[in-house]
Amino acid sequence: MNNNYRLLEQRSIYISIGTTFCMSIFGISFGIWIQSDAVMLDGFFNLVNFLMAGASLWITWLISKSENKLFNFGYAGFVPLLNLCKGLLVFGVSLFAFTSAIGALFHGGRPANTGIAVLYAIVASIVCLIVAFIQKILAQKTNSPIVTVHVKNWFINGMISVAVGVSFSIATFLKQTPFSNLVPYADPTIVTILVLIAFPIPVMIIGDSLKQLMLGSASVEIQNTVKGLIKEAISNLPWERYAIRMTEVGQSLYLHFYWLLPVSESEITLTEIDKMRSHLSETIMQKYPNMTIDIIFTQDQSWFSKMNDERGVQSIARGI
Repeated sequence: MNNNYRLLEQRSIYISIGTTFCMSIFGISFGIWIQSDAVMLDGFFNLVNFLMAGASLWITWLISKSENKLFNFGYAGFVPLLNLCKGLLVFGVSLFAFTSAIGALFHGGRPANTGIAVLYAIVASIVCLIVAFIQKILAQKTNSPIVTVHVKNWFINGMISVAVGVSFSIATFLKQTPFSNLVPYADPTIVTILVLIAFPIPVMIIGDSLKQLMLGSASVEIQNTVKGLIKEAISNLPWERYAIRMTEVGQSLYLHFYWLLPVSESEITLTEIDKMRSHLSETIMQKYPNMTIDIIFTQDQSWFSKMNDERGVQSIARGI
């Protein structure tokens, strides 16, 4: 990631830190004042985002450091670790709020000042959705997984605030009807519904982060793009078979490329091999500048099969 992208990534984090701090204080204080768990849940989501945004700032500084004896492959693995912690925290807060709301539903509900809660929801939803829009623009410019998670979190917060506003508006209306006895159930019902809607997001973040931490394969979109670039780059070069291993860790990509040369190319020189390596690397890195590429050349069919086919890695043969 170049310096311009890193500055944009840091700007995204600063925006999240400042806004989440203000919104967490606003939401928790407002929720305590009007005795609304739904509003406090919104504030706690922002508190989690505030803590994680601060950690994100440290991570962006850390991954800018070069490899060393302790971390031979750099610090890219800290990005999915951070996202995993963020997903677990959001999941934990949601689970706590869910169990509390279910308990309230079975014990007569909770009183809440629904009219004032609508005012909070309007302010919170406008702020969250504006920040989500800004973060989306920054995510498109940086292609940063940290900023991408920020977009998801702000969108979740915005939708939660909108839903809270709509639900409390309905509850306020019910106060003037024969169904006013249902109003105490509004707050725990809103919390329950919001948690059920929001649950898939932290679960997906946790799943994606675990996959990266366990060195799972890159996304299907990236794999297909890289395969297309490779096919085009080596179409006029000598090769008999090749195999690919690829993983995605944070915003870093790693590619191991096994290149089986035809036996007929026994006279090929090291200089020519270096030119082939350079051509393939440059072609891929024009699209993915954050990719680290290892290219292994061989003419040993047995060793190639042992390293790939026998380990379950599918190889591509010429003419197929």
